[in-house]
Amino acid sequence: FAVLCTVTLFTSCSDDDGDDTPTVIPIEQEIAGDYKGTMDVYYVGVPDPIASGLSQKVYVTKASDTAVKLELRDFVFSLNGEDLNLGTIAVENCPVTVEGTSYKFSGNQKMTLLVGDCDVAVAGTIGSGNLAMIVDVKVGGGTLQVKVDYKGTKLAKMLSFTFDKNNAANSIVIGNASLNEDNTITFVASEDATSAQLKALVPTIEVSKGATLNAPTTIDFSRDMIYTVVSEDGGTVSTYTVKAPTMAKEPLMKYDFNT
Repeated sequence: FAVLCTVTLFTSCSDDDGDDTPTVIPIEQEIAGDYKGTMDVYYVGVPDPIASGLSQKVYVTKASDTAVKLELRDFVFSLNGEDLNLGTIAVENCPVTVEGTSYKFSGNQKMTLLVGDCDVAVAGTIGSGNLAMIVDVKVGGGTLQVKVDYKGTKLAKMLSFTFDKNNAANSIVIGNASLNEDNTITFVASEDATSAQLKALVPTIEVSKGATLNAPTTIDFSRDMIYTVVSEDGGTVSTYTVKAPTMAKEPLMKYDFNT
């Protein structure tokens, strides 16, 4: 009887532990990224859009293990022939939940845009590289209410570009390469590096999930090199330029003679 009770108690505890395990949401792998798509803009209560098919990027970044930040930057639409600029809409914390093979998110925030104080609410779904969301903006306590219906596709992206110093061919590189926001990559090489050494460099490149990297046929880092990253469905292409290096002296190693 004692053995039976012990086994039953152990089994119950084990089951409870399994139920308490939190759901892991792969935000960085599946959700975060830059999305490019189109949006329709409506006045709340008016069925026809006041602007439609506007090209717009949306930026989704990790806010926590279970939430994302959404940014709709430089939101501009035309009204009666004039551009109405709401500025950048950013909702800092949107909790994410799993729904089948997709992820749902929602959030709201008070912010000051170029048109005044606003209440902003967002809600949408991300799945298979596609983003669909509704953004509601109430300006001045509701004197102007705008709804944005957005649909976009995740852009193929280069996540990192490095020269592994464990590879002897990369010994001429000083410091680390920089992957910049304008899709350029810059690095510094030793001033006595030869043309042959610059042609022998071996970069390590990471791209977004499902994307394909297209490298130049001939590698020669003494001049600009163009790399492209293509999304899994072939729908988006991002171009990156590795600039010819800045040539500099290797910094002298510093010694502390007091130790």
